[in-house]
Amino acid sequence: MTTQTGRKDLAPISMIKMKQKNADSVRREFRRLSQLGHGRAFLVFRDNPHIDFTKDIISLCVHDYTYDAQCEGNRSEYAMQFVRALSPHARAKVIAAVKKRLQGEAVSNSWHYEHLCITAAKIAREFDGTLGDILRTLYAACDDDTVYRVFPESVLLELDGFEGLIAVAQRKGKAFLDNSDWWETDSLFYALPSMEGSEVEERLKTLAQTNRAIRAYLEVVRQTEESQQQCKKEYEASNTENVFERVKALVSAQKRVSPLAAKKLTTAQLAFFADGFKACRTQKERFGYLRLFSPTTRIPYPADAHDLLSRISRRTNCLYNEYLIDSLSFFSSPELRALAERALESDEYGFFYLALLEKNYRTGDGERIEKRLRALKNKDELHTATRITRNIYKANTNADCLLPLRFIYETTPCSLCRSYVIALMEKANVLPSDIKTEIQFDSLYKLNKDEQKGKNL
Repeated sequence: MTTQTGRKDLAPISMIKMKQKNADSVRREFRRLSQLGHGRAFLVFRDNPHIDFTKDIISLCVHDYTYDAQCEGNRSEYAMQFVRALSPHARAKVIAAVKKRLQGEAVSNSWHYEHLCITAAKIAREFDGTLGDILRTLYAACDDDTVYRVFPESVLLELDGFEGLIAVAQRKGKAFLDNSDWWETDSLFYALPSMEGSEVEERLKTLAQTNRAIRAYLEVVRQTEESQQQCKKEYEASNTENVFERVKALVSAQKRVSPLAAKKLTTAQLAFFADGFKACRTQKERFGYLRLFSPTTRIPYPADAHDLLSRISRRTNCLYNEYLIDSLSFFSSPELRALAERALESDEYGFFYLALLEKNYRTGDGERIEKRLRALKNKDELHTATRITRNIYKANTNADCLLPLRFIYETTPCSLCRSYVIALMEKANVLPSDIKTEIQFDSLYKLNKDEQKGKNL
């Protein structure tokens, strides 16, 4: 603004500093939220058009910030919502940075590289086709082993749809013709959102009639599927005695027992393992039994909970007690409620004691659970505590869940967990309106209707 005297009316220096401080604070908050994959980050971005978030949006495009990419999937679509909303000038900066990163990045089988490539493919489709040319060149330059074991083939599908799948099938099929010692599942048939898996397979079969490489590709897919089915049949046909012997060996070695194997054990065999637990003289011997009778296998200890409780260690927070508490989480009793109360009130007890509340919950526990969660500073501990808290409120759906679940929603590094606690709050009819507004921009709010009702958490 210019005054009547022609001199610019400048804001006081103190006010300029305050505005800059506020902008820096907003930018830091955007960075924190966006790296969590939080929907609120988009609202911050949208509501502050005067602040330049370009650097942080570039970071979202070229880095994979997921806590567990294998479970959560990549966040390319989350990053793209920001790219689409940018001004053309700012978007050009992002595209240039992605292009530079793509050209300088070594091909790898990391989740980070897949995220970068998938994001680049989406940008190529929507804004700049030269990124697509770079991706196709990178793919062509890889040797067969790199293509098969390293290069994220889903990038070609993202970039070119069914034509991309044809390119992958032909490339792999040629390698299969030279060397039959490969395996290949039909997972790519279901990776095209615009087509059903059965339609993809039929179209490939039509092409295979005149294309030897695609025919070889489909043959390896068929052989792999037959091999998997045979292994499944052999496992299902294995008698309970064979499973019993395998589980005995695993328990003795204190190794993990798979839920499928545990499910095959008879009542008499489970009683055998319970007797074995009672006969153990040391904590080390009991570990294997505790891994069998656990939430992981979903097999509860088949005798009295006192057998477990009486063998708790005086070393309150040792790993042995953590396994023991997991096994006790199936039970309800005044003694277990008393132990849960002590864990809620005292920091001397590890967060894993909260698992006892699944069967021993009381109205009002929510506030104290939230307090215990807030005290956790390690993100891996918070993630484990989140799983425990979800189980508590899956078994005890009530309005008391709002405080702890909202805290998890705000702080969890895992977007999958965030989706689950949203569904639990919705099931308990306590989902706040501000969360309802922002979750449409979240990195992973893709639950089906049953999950949104909290049924399949």
